[in-house]
Amino acid sequence: QSDAVLGAQKGVQQSLGGQGINPLEGTGTVQAALLDASRGRRRAIRGAYDDAGKKKAGVLSEGVRDLAKQVGTNFRQNFNPATAPKAASLADQLSGFERVFPGRVRSINVKTLEQYRQQVSALTRSSDPLERAAAGNILRSYDDFMADTLDKMLVSGDDAALEAFSKARTLRRQFAKEFEGDVILDKLISEADGTLLLEPSEATRYLFGAGKLGGKTGATKALRRIKGILGEDSVEWQGLKEEAFLRLFPGDKAAIGKFPGAFDKVLKDSPELMRELFTGDEVLKLRRFRDVIANVTQKAPGAVNYSNTAATLSRLAQDVFGNSRGVLSFIARLPIAKDIA
Repeated sequence: QSDAVLGAQKGVQQSLGGQGINPLEGTGTVQAALLDASRGRRRAIRGAYDDAGKKKAGVLSEGVRDLAKQVGTNFRQNFNPATAPKAASLADQLSGFERVFPGRVRSINVKTLEQYRQQVSALTRSSDPLERAAAGNILRSYDDFMADTLDKMLVSGDDAALEAFSKARTLRRQFAKEFEGDVILDKLISEADGTLLLEPSEATRYLFGAGKLGGKTGATKALRRIKGILGEDSVEWQGLKEEAFLRLFPGDKAAIGKFPGAFDKVLKDSPELMRELFTGDEVLKLRRFRDVIANVTQKAPGAVNYSNTAATLSRLAQDVFGNSRGVLSFIARLPIAKDIA
């Protein structure tokens, strides 16, 4: 019986994502894909700002002074320069631009400012958590200010330069919309010295919860972001669906009897999470599989054999597997197989 159920479990997993992954492979693949996507978006942003710089787009000197003030004030309101000296140095660097570019200079090229931003961005991947957090504070202040420079008419240049700057700003906003502002997503792809902070096992627990599926606050929102970035039909997203199923039914004999209850609980407590992960047809398939397992493992009071008829089990299994070969293979290995013949 156990072998039959575990064989069925693998079939259902395969039907969800088409890959038959091992535990943790789905999350690890998603981390790598998200990190690659993030790096690609960042390269596109840098290229767009480089192009704007070549076209002589610049931020007016009074705008740079306002930027320096905003960055410095926000940094010192939240951090002690003594505990994050590298970030403090970067916060002060903007105010030094006036000394590097004398008062007669009308504007500062956006390429120079983007190079400054790259320095700050690099510090957000420091192994020092205080430096990382402080650099993140500077980066947000910088981006918030730069997002409004065009609207505030703080940008100089001809039409081509302004168009190039607008493109760079649009890419930057899109990146923020996709990758920033979500704690779980940020943690999944956070790096220190070029290495992901979370191993796949840690990332799986961080995304789905330490226990069964549905135990993590904010997981639905993070999954929605991930699906939007990678695409619903991507192999990475399909693998993550399998990973979620494996959280419900890990594929060992001890999990067989627990699956119906675990499925019922997540469907009751986290319906939005299930809808984000699985299509309506897939949820129905899982519900029917839950019924198969419940019928196989539940004994009727005082009976030697399992409750419910073989015909019911056969019908439910047919719903799950969708073909007679799978049904017959599954049913034939159950303890009640003799009743089917």
